[in-house]
Amino acid sequence: MNLPSLSVIVLTYNHEEFIAECIESILSQEVTFEFEIIICDDASTDGTAKLVQEMASKSPKIRPFYHAENKQPAENFTFAVQQSRGNILALCEGDDFWHAKDKLQLHWNVFDADPSISLTYANYRKVDENGEVVSEACLQDQHENFNLRDLIHKQGPSTHSMVFLRSVLPERFPKDFYRVLNPDTFIMAWAIKHGKSKYIDRVQASYRVHSGGIWSQKTELEKRLIRYSTLLKVYRNLPENTRQEEEILMPLLFHLLTKVRFKNRQLYSQILADIPRALRWTYRLKTSYYRLKNG
Repeated sequence: MNLPSLSVIVLTYNHEEFIAECIESILSQEVTFEFEIIICDDASTDGTAKLVQEMASKSPKIRPFYHAENKQPAENFTFAVQQSRGNILALCEGDDFWHAKDKLQLHWNVFDADPSISLTYANYRKVDENGEVVSEACLQDQHENFNLRDLIHKQGPSTHSMVFLRSVLPERFPKDFYRVLNPDTFIMAWAIKHGKSKYIDRVQASYRVHSGGIWSQKTELEKRLIRYSTLLKVYRNLPENTRQEEEILMPLLFHLLTKVRFKNRQLYSQILADIPRALRWTYRLKTSYYRLKNG
């Protein structure tokens, strides 16, 4: 049997209601190449693992792994990458799914046609717990080549809609990768800086909004603050000079930090403590000056 050219990584935790649809949507892909599905169950406490086991017994494409203790998304991801064999990696979390059967093939064609491409991503829709469409197309006005600065201002690649070269990942993942709520931002940045990105203007994936979703249940203000905080860590972990990007990012981060100060004190304290000491002092000086100036 030939080794797979592409590996689909599915990270799942307590997705009993959704995991079957996720896996079936991947198995239904119509492609001209070999691919595998790496499913890593992060010590689910519901029936997720049993469903994965049942579906894996029926398809040789599925390679399941079950953790005895919860590892959290970042560590679960690095484990999954270590098990994968494809040179190209695609992601789909256990509560999401692909509704376009040609998703993988279209992304594959882009990589096959242009060796300089390191990241492809497509448009996606939002659905609720029952699979009803909430938003038909989430991405608007995407650049031909998404860049590091676009990560600040634009909504672009998302875990369930992007595919990237395995070679963009570092040999060693930085400590900050394991400390953030949204480590996929690191993956996007690594892929972006290694080559060109290509946007596929078709709605191919479904992102599920439900009560058990950690990210989907946060307010837009909280999401933006966490995203900016993560971006600061991303920029500071890249070997390239990202001073210009940081100069754009910091005022936005400070502004949101002030807005959330009295709305979510726990998040405010957490983000502030996580900012480098010099920037933390800068923020405090700026806010003290503003309060004195305005009485």
